[in-house]
Amino acid sequence: MMSDHLDRKGRHLAHARAHALDAARLLRLLAFQSHPRAPVFMPGISTYADMLDPDAPDERRLAACHRYLEPVQRAATREQLSIHAERPSEFRNPYGLELQTTQRGYLLELCHRHLGKAVLAFLAAGVDLR
Repeated sequence: MMSDHLDRKGRHLAHARAHALDAARLLRLLAFQSHPRAPVFMPGISTYADMLDPDAPDERRLAACHRYLEPVQRAATREQLSIHAERPSEFRNPYGLELQTTQRGYLLELCHRHLGKAVLAFLAAGVDLR
């Protein structure tokens, strides 16, 4: 019984770490800034190390992922709004299945999903959000 719990916790941690890594890679690829005067996500930024350093504590990894959830969502929404404002006639979407954003916006949405999945998996593994 106890080993099932530990196996489940280990799986949650592995998933959480993988999603955090994918999110960090996307943040770096996008040269993400949480607001216009914020530093770009890159080496030297504490959350960069928290998300990418294999030896970083999971509590710091969770906090970094949680910290970026809202700013990434805001940026993705801005991209979605901008594409509709710039080219509204191009978005006839009869089946509702086409992307309704820019390429950058899609990558931001993907990053947001990774961040959210990382947060949920860390919490499921019992990691505390500081």
